[in-house]
Formats: sequence, C-alpha cells, structure tokens
Amino acid sequence: MARELILHNYSDYRDYLSDFLQERRKKERGVQTSLAQLIGCQPAYVSKVLAKGAHFSLEQAERTSEFCHHGESEKHFLMLLVQFTRAGTNSLRNYFLLQLDELRVKNKSLKEHMKLEKLNDLETQLQYYSNWKIAAVHVLLTISKFRTRNSIASKLNISIADVNTAIDFLKSKGMVEEGANELRVGKVGLHLGAESLVIRQHHSNWRLKALDSIFRGNANDLHYSSVVSIAESDFDRLRRDLVKWIAHFKREVEASKEETLVAISFDFYGV
Repeated sequence: MARELILHNYSDYRDYLSDFLQERRKKERGVQTSLAQLIGCQPAYVSKVLAKGAHFSLEQAERTSEFCHHGESEKHFLMLLVQFTRAGTNSLRNYFLLQLDELRVKNKSLKEHMKLEKLNDLETQLQYYSNWKIAAVHVLLTISKFRTRNSIASKLNISIADVNTAIDFLKSKGMVEEGANELRVGKVGLHLGAESLVIRQHHSNWRLKALDSIFRGNANDLHYSSVVSIAESDFDRLRRDLVKWIAHFKREVEASKEETLVAISFDFYGV
C-alpha cells in the first residue's frame, strides 16, 4: 500500500511535495511534468523549488493543492504553510506559525475523535456492514481510477442511487472525503474482530457475493470447495497452516499497489 502522507506533520511545503511526488511516481510516469503543466511553469523550475532554491507563488500553490487532490482543510493548511516558508522576517513567520499550530491541534483532536468512533460506534458498524456495497465502495476508492460516482457505479454494476447512499454515509462518518473533482478515502476505518456482534453479517455479505461470482462463471475467478475426511488429530494442525497462509496473504496485500478490487472468502470447518 502507498505510504500515508500527513500534511499537518510538515513544516516546509517543499518537503511534503517532494514526498508526495515520490509516492505518485510509484503509480504513474511524468508526474513532475504534469504538475509543471498544471501550475504554469517548466519542470526544471519545479526541481528548483524541490531543491529549496526557489518558491511557488500563491497562485501556483493553490493549483498544486488541486494537483494533490486536497480537501478544503488541507488546501487551507498548505496555503498557510507556503506563506510561512516564504516569509522573510521572524515576526511574519511567527504570525503564520501560530495559525499552523492551531490547525495542527484541531487536526489532532479530530483524529482522536475519529479513533474513538472507530473503536466504539456499534451503530456505525451495523450500518457499514448492512450490505456489501458500502464496504466495496469504500475500498474501491483506494484505486485512483475509481474516485468518481459514475466510475464506481460502472465497476460494481450498481445504481448511482446506491453509490450516493454509500458515499453519503461514509462521508458522514469521516471515512470518505470529497474534493472538487474526486472522492478520497478519509482518516477513519473499521475493523471487525472475531468477537464483533456484526462479524456474521460481514461474512454473509461476501459469501453471497462469492455465489454471484460462481454463477457468472468468469474463468479468471477461483473457487474451491471440498468435503474430506481427516484424522481428528490433524484438524488443529491444518487450521494453523491456513491461519499462517492468511497472515502471509495479508502481508502481500499491504505491499501490493492498489489497481483492482478483489474479495476473498475462506472456510474450513467441521461438518
């Protein structure tokens, strides 16, 4: 997965932009040229700015924020950060520094609130896992080419109304943010432990989707079902082997680039 960049942790916009471009280069080519074209300068000037030999104008900074797909709060922080970095006197730097520190405190408080909601909000979990569409929309937004409502509806073969319902809910919980041109995953996520009251619904949702996949008959999809008899003494050992494989699978997913959406359902149980 791509490294999460937290703008509020930076004290120089050029350091943030350098890291941002580095992450984007892992997914696409010509990123610096694209930025230069958008903000109206030569790629060599962008290199000079990144090397801390020049500064963007405020107009260029605003278009850079658009390039980074910032929401309004991130855009406001970036504009202040540019002015702070450009300031030529200590008094002016302190003027912008106070505003930046206030925004950092607010951002930290918001994240702490979101973490509490993530851990304790059963109502949110119940709604999030009420059907497969909400979770599918949420995860699909990690893929850059599926960050508009129409592209999501087309990919998942669901109606725009269903997409809008899912997005409205996810936005209300901070799990999705919407900028001028696209949707993005927010700072909040949900994870169900084995003890969760809604874990059964989560499992049911994706096993029903597996049935859809079976009946579609896509040759690239993989399904395996088998009923076998084994020694009672082998049950625990085989289960441990599967748990190890699942742990390996999760590590592979974490390191994998977000390009396509897949689902995995795995069952191993006594009959």
